[in-house]
Amino acid sequence: MVDEPWSVGQPGVVHAPACVKRIAGLAQQYAVRPVLEIGTSRGFLSAIMAACGAVVTTVDKTDRGASENLKDMGIRVVVSDAVDFLRANESRFSLLVVDLHDNSAEVWDVLWPLVTECVSLDGVLVLYNTHLWKMSEWSEETGLRWITETPPAGWSTDIFSEPAPGMIVCRRMPNELSLRADGLLASVQAAREELSKSWFGRELLKTGSNGR
Repeated sequence: MVDEPWSVGQPGVVHAPACVKRIAGLAQQYAVRPVLEIGTSRGFLSAIMAACGAVVTTVDKTDRGASENLKDMGIRVVVSDAVDFLRANESRFSLLVVDLHDNSAEVWDVLWPLVTECVSLDGVLVLYNTHLWKMSEWSEETGLRWITETPPAGWSTDIFSEPAPGMIVCRRMPNELSLRADGLLASVQAAREELSKSWFGRELLKTGSNGR
C-alpha cells in the first residue's frame, strides 16, 4: 500500500495499484450510473471513480480532508456512520465499494444485509480489506474471513488475497436475479389486483392499458 497523494487531510493509505485498476475498470463499466463508496479516507478512490464517469457518493464517519480534496468534482461527500447512512438510504447503486477497518464479526453481522440491499440487480459489490486478519497488526479483524472461505447464498465471488490486504468482487447469481425479478412481478400483480377492487382503480388500470 502507498500513501494517498493528497496534500489536505489526515494521513492515510490507498489501495495497491492492481486493486485501483480493478475498481477503476468496474467504475468505467458503470459510467453515469450511481456508485457508493463506504470508507472515504481522503477521497483518492472516489476521485478515480468519478474520473471514470461514475456518479459517486462517498460516506465516512470522519472527514479526513475529503470534502476539500473532492470539491468541485461532482462527488457527494457524506459524513455519517455507515450503518446509519445505509439504514436511511433508499437508493440502489450499480457499484458499491466498502473499504473499512474495524472489520469485526459484529460489524459485518449488521453491515452485510444493508450493503447487499443497496446493490442494484446487475450491480457489483467490492469488499476491500478482506484479508486483514492475515496481517499481524490487524489479526483481530476477522469479520470478512467467512466470505473468503464460502460464497454467501445467492452471490458469486472473485477472491483476490494478493496484494494485501485483499479484496473480493461479489455479483448476484443468475438464479438470485430471477428470484428478485419474480418477486418484483408478483408485487406489481398484487398492486394491480388491489387497484381492481375499486371503481377508481379499475378506471386507472383501464387508462393505463389504453395508453400503451
